[in-house]
Amino acid sequence: MTLVPPTTHSTADIVASNIRAEAARLGYTQVEFGRALGISQNQITRRWKGVINWQLDELDDVAALLGLTVTDLITPPRGGLGYEKGPGAKAPEPFGAVAGAGFEPTTSGL
Repeated sequence: MTLVPPTTHSTADIVASNIRAEAARLGYTQVEFGRALGISQNQITRRWKGVINWQLDELDDVAALLGLTVTDLITPPRGGLGYEKGPGAKAPEPFGAVAGAGFEPTTSGL
């Protein structure tokens, strides 16, 4: 049996992140998204910021509006939520790659 390491993000964080990301991808504003769900823009803002959690009974309507399943909403994205940094995490190298040994530029006159 393989154990899955515990996540540092709650299911509520994952749901909020997935909803924000998909709504943005589809071009919804908070006002439009709230109107489509019958929720005020203020309540959408509070949910998107994590001040209050999305309620279980709202997820069917949210998933349908976004063209997803509830399972999609509760599943962590493959690349993470985009804001996690583990201990000792380093910033990515410029352009995502570092040349190996032997690729140093030649210098002249030095």
